[in-house]
Amino acid sequence: MTPETGLLPMPTDGPGSMSSWRNQITLAQAHVQSIATERHWDDNLKAYLGQGDRKRYGRNTTIIRKDFSLTEIKKALLFYQLPDVAATAKKPMFEAVAPLVGAVVNDYLSPERTNAMAMVDEVLMDLLCPAGIGVSKIGYECFVNPTMRETPAINPTTGLPALDDLTGQVMMQPNIIRESYFWNRVPPKMFLFSPKFIGSDFDQASWVGFRYSASKTATMRTFELTEQDLQSGSMDTSKDLLASDVSRAAVQSDTNETVNLVEVWYRASEVDPEIGDPEIIRQLVLLEGKDGAPLVHRDSPYQTIEDGRMVEGMRGYPIHVFSLRYVSDQSIPQSDCSASRDQVDELSKGRSQMIDQRDRAIPITLIDLQRLPKETQDKILKGEVQEMIPVNGMDATNPPAFGLPRAQWPRENFEFNNVINRDIGETWALGQNQLGLDTDTKRTATELSLMQGGTDTRMDKERTRFLRQFAIGCQKLLALIQMFATEQDFARVADPEGATVLQAWDANTIAGEYSITLAPDSSQRIDAVAEKKRALDIFTMFGNDPLTNQVELRKQTWRKLGMNAERLVLQPQPKPPEKPQVSVSIKGEDLAPMMPQYANVAALLAAGGVGMAPPTGPSGPMDPATNPGAPPPVTPINKRHDTEGSGQLPGAGQATDVAQVAGR
Repeated sequence: MTPETGLLPMPTDGPGSMSSWRNQITLAQAHVQSIATERHWDDNLKAYLGQGDRKRYGRNTTIIRKDFSLTEIKKALLFYQLPDVAATAKKPMFEAVAPLVGAVVNDYLSPERTNAMAMVDEVLMDLLCPAGIGVSKIGYECFVNPTMRETPAINPTTGLPALDDLTGQVMMQPNIIRESYFWNRVPPKMFLFSPKFIGSDFDQASWVGFRYSASKTATMRTFELTEQDLQSGSMDTSKDLLASDVSRAAVQSDTNETVNLVEVWYRASEVDPEIGDPEIIRQLVLLEGKDGAPLVHRDSPYQTIEDGRMVEGMRGYPIHVFSLRYVSDQSIPQSDCSASRDQVDELSKGRSQMIDQRDRAIPITLIDLQRLPKETQDKILKGEVQEMIPVNGMDATNPPAFGLPRAQWPRENFEFNNVINRDIGETWALGQNQLGLDTDTKRTATELSLMQGGTDTRMDKERTRFLRQFAIGCQKLLALIQMFATEQDFARVADPEGATVLQAWDANTIAGEYSITLAPDSSQRIDAVAEKKRALDIFTMFGNDPLTNQVELRKQTWRKLGMNAERLVLQPQPKPPEKPQVSVSIKGEDLAPMMPQYANVAALLAAGGVGMAPPTGPSGPMDPATNPGAPPPVTPINKRHDTEGSGQLPGAGQATDVAQVAGR
């Protein structure tokens, strides 16, 4: 970087020189303008707004607002809401922090941060209706106190001002009072790229850029310039905006307060032979209407470069481009509105002709002036409802007045109208059923399922491509957060028990290499009934899974059902100690009184509620009073249900006691 100018040096001629860059910018601008003209970008947007030529098909010209209805329904089908972002660690040492990284990115996509949903709505409008591409810029900017731009850096160990090891002077740092991360739309007509690029991944282009207008104050603050640096001729960039219902006078700005700039991002290895790393990006900012040196020429502020290679920061360009398809050797594809432009115009023409026909088919009656008196003629011309008109000598075969036959609109014209609607639906991958409209043709459930499957396949393909590009943009945003989020912040993450807690983080906490993924179907709309059914299905499947957090699962299920989960779900109580379960195997000889184990077996059976007959000696049953070692008497099994004690019918309970069975 040149000390005098603070700019990276540029060759005087050839690739990378100012004359080369201005020539490439001029060619790129003409290239984009020619595409916009050939593909009717302005006509597409006017048709969406209902601002077409009202005299194109005669005095009854009617504009069918197909572009509006199809664009709005497809925007919702492609991206209904912000998806849930998850981070996957690329190395084992980062796996523990991956959930926190995903939570941080989700927070920065929210309306309080970058408001990414607003940007998506805008770029979807661009790529579906006028242009076929949606252009955005991802970046970071900080705002310093203009009265005191720097403050002493503090040593975190001592708490005192940090000193430079080489000079011994106090190290200074910018006095940042506010910082901002942004992801904003760029008007597609102001987008610039190398005309030689014929791919769809613009991160692989040799350079990309855009033209824009900004206030002088904001430009001086952003690039640290003086007002003298911004002296230039006046330019009108409003001509590069898409046509809309806003008059050109309304978008004109005071040229004394604004400047028109061209911002270019390019791969340094493409023009600088001393750069070997193709990932190194440089920024070039030119002032339109002013020749000479650029306002800015520097290495990307969103990258850290050490020893000639990029070691940290954003990979790819801050200018991020969306598209739904690729056309061979064309970097900008047709939009859906451009693809159906002829059919929609033809539909409008057919509807206009139908109105002309209806006007011409008004009933007309001829009157024989020689046969009808003036008074009768006046009554017929007046034509009051159910009026009686007297006529002398009425002849039914030769009436004095009769109506001219009306021309009927041929049936094939209506069928032709249906054919055009089917063609438009095929172009957009949207049929009448997807649009929620009734059709005259009755079809079976199988036919409807096959038709829906065909359109869903293409819609899923386009949605997947758009979401993949959105995930890449989130990856670029994460790189900026890892570089500049030095202050401590908090994000909501789930703890090991599944509860959501606030966790502190900063750039050092989330440092590492991660890939961004999106939760399946999280960007789509699921109706309330389907959402409740899905919640119940998940609960049924995992409700008894020992590896699933049952409390959190129940809370989520209740929330999906619209109930207060905090009041309905109880915290699990500790389980009481389980009683030991003993299994005893008893053989017949164990029940013999003369066996040494008999006493233990009898005690176990008694503890389990099984009674035994007293053992029989030579002179009869043993008496516990005379024989202390004998077990207590028990009621024989065949006497336990005696009719005298139980009330059962006589003859019941004829089983043999255990001791008798054992002795057999």
